[in-house]
Amino acid sequence: MDSQQHPFFLMGRYKAICPADVGYFEKHFWARKEDGGLKIGLTSYIQRFYLDVIDLTFEVKEGDEVALEDPVVAIEGMKAVNTLGSPVKGRIAGINKELLDNPSLVNASPYDQGWIIHIATDDDPPMDHAAYIAMLEVEWPATLERVAREKEEARQKLIEEGKLDEDC
Repeated sequence: MDSQQHPFFLMGRYKAICPADVGYFEKHFWARKEDGGLKIGLTSYIQRFYLDVIDLTFEVKEGDEVALEDPVVAIEGMKAVNTLGSPVKGRIAGINKELLDNPSLVNASPYDQGWIIHIATDDDPPMDHAAYIAMLEVEWPATLERVAREKEEARQKLIEEGKLDEDC
């Protein structure tokens, strides 16, 4: 997907593509209505925080009923490891088994081949692309502050442990 053809949010120099043909959730899932439910994946914004997705484990199987926030997938990236909760209630209609052998599809093709789960549900995503981008515009400065604070805390800890010179 080319950012010149799709709306995007600028994260510093990185363009987080936000296609207009999908809906969005506050916890950075996208969803596309398909076959009586929602095909769901991670937005290009949040997958940037994982950097490269290197491992993925499904916490559910096809046919399982899930409630809002029930664990559905554990994702390990170069920068983060998280277990993600379902953005909707429903029945697991499908999982993207291709990701087990090739988890990098989450990064390479987040809105197409990198989808994660398909949930049979009547729920709809609460945001369109414009509302999601507006949310990111508010969230981004706080994210930058949090990352800077965490880096400084890690630096101070290394100094206290004698593993880093204070002048560095």
